[in-house]
Amino acid sequence: MMRFAPAWVVAGLIGVAANLDSIFMLMPKGEIYQAGKWVVIIVGMGKLVDMLFGPSSEIIIYSKYYSFNILLILLLSALIITTLPVGSM
Repeated sequence: MMRFAPAWVVAGLIGVAANLDSIFMLMPKGEIYQAGKWVVIIVGMGKLVDMLFGPSSEIIIYSKYYSFNILLILLLSALIITTLPVGSM
């Protein structure tokens, strides 16, 4: 049964991507969110890849190096925010 789980996830992602316009039409002020269609698809594909690689993210979170990892993530986000041109967000 677990062999078929990725197939269900892929089918679900294709179903959501195919009906995304209809989902946005059901939302109040859905035309505003219409610009985020590709964001939904890319995040869904990212989650699919994360599921295919298994519990690697959970192993990283519970490792002793996680505190170092979170420090690097915070430093990288601060670097990105400070180097963005003014008015780009």
